[in-house]
Amino acid sequence: MKTFKSAAVALCAVLAAGGKAAATEYFVDSERGDDARDGRSAETAWKTLEKVNAVALVGGDVVRFRRGGLWRGTLRPKSGRPGRPVVYTNYGTGAKPILQQSLDWSSPEGWFEESPGLWSTQKAEIPYDVGIFIVNHGERWGAKKWRNPEWAVPKDAKWQRSLRLENDLDFWYDEKGRRLVVKCPENPGKAFRSVELAMRKHIVNQGARHDVTYDGLWVRYGGAHGFGGGSTANIVIRNCDVCWIGGGLQFW
Repeated sequence: MKTFKSAAVALCAVLAAGGKAAATEYFVDSERGDDARDGRSAETAWKTLEKVNAVALVGGDVVRFRRGGLWRGTLRPKSGRPGRPVVYTNYGTGAKPILQQSLDWSSPEGWFEESPGLWSTQKAEIPYDVGIFIVNHGERWGAKKWRNPEWAVPKDAKWQRSLRLENDLDFWYDEKGRRLVVKCPENPGKAFRSVELAMRKHIVNQGARHDVTYDGLWVRYGGAHGFGGGSTANIVIRNCDVCWIGGGLQFW
């Protein structure tokens, strides 16, 4: 009976702590990881944000992204509890791990010449407004035009006509056609080493989350918010780099 009572007390202590006796560390490696592994060491690291988002984390758990790695998409953090946040941080050496919400449109095959000097992505749909057009990782960037250029609308829709794309790297996102059009003297995929289209999505979508800490991450290339979402509490962001954020129209 004494043994049974002791086990029951221990079980209650585990449940009170959020279902785990101790916090767990998880590792994520964008190059050598594998989502089929357990993620509990650098040697058995996971690979994707989708895996991180799917795991049920509790207060005190730590998710470590490998330095030098890059993940495209949205991080959807889990809530911790007062005094025991869920922590998203890094491990290893090198540059801070990068989370970004952009499409890599660096391939020349991704561009179609609409007319001389005007290039579009019309052969593939872009589902969200593009807030920033970034080339060579910040050496240059485009100027966004908000309304339809004259050449892109029917002749009988004069009320839609507005600014033309006049200067190199002026760009416009067509919400109906789900494409981007940019002015460039040659195919952007040939003119630049890299082309990133920052989409209108939060990079970290923490809506309604609480007791979360982010430490030592690099958050970039998002057309909405770097850390977005309302109704949050006890959020700590430290030692993070946040750049190339915004520009997207959140409500049409």
